[in-house]
Amino acid sequence: MCCSPRVAKGADRLIKVKGDFSAANNHAMARSFAAIIKELQADLVLTGVQAHNDLDGSAGPLLAECLQSPYVGYVSSAAINDGKSVIRKEYPGGLLAEMEVTLPAVLGIQAAEQPPRYVAVSKVRQAMKASSIEEMDASDFDPSGAPAVGRMFQPEATAHAEMIEGSPEEVSAKLVDLFKELGVL
Repeated sequence: MCCSPRVAKGADRLIKVKGDFSAANNHAMARSFAAIIKELQADLVLTGVQAHNDLDGSAGPLLAECLQSPYVGYVSSAAINDGKSVIRKEYPGGLLAEMEVTLPAVLGIQAAEQPPRYVAVSKVRQAMKASSIEEMDASDFDPSGAPAVGRMFQPEATAHAEMIEGSPEEVSAKLVDLFKELGVL
């Protein structure tokens, strides 16, 4: 069972969402999962930040909107305490921010600060025997309402680049003249 390690690590329940997701899009998935998550009364929902089939990373924020919960993406660590989550969020350039989020919340997990914790095989086998997967139906799945591509085209070139040649002094003088002409200087 692929989910047994999750139970061995402390997951309370395993839930498989069933439905016809062949026409899935992030908007429809968020609406469908939000209905199930509301029923579960979850305090914390963890999502990824990007999928292999769509690189826009909108599933987590859309889910948070449907749940009317705060969303923080690119999270590298989270700790829960007294109805709040203290998280670390990654920014470009290796910057980190530490912030507190009131629960319930949706967090988009980027990568763990620490390597994953491995569970002893004996605990995984024990979890396999003791756990079962609940099934919930997403029968109300409606794939409508997602943005659709109207057309794809190459943009028309409206400007061109001009290469300025010469010695460094000549190039800098030409640039100053050009900037003055454009009103930048």
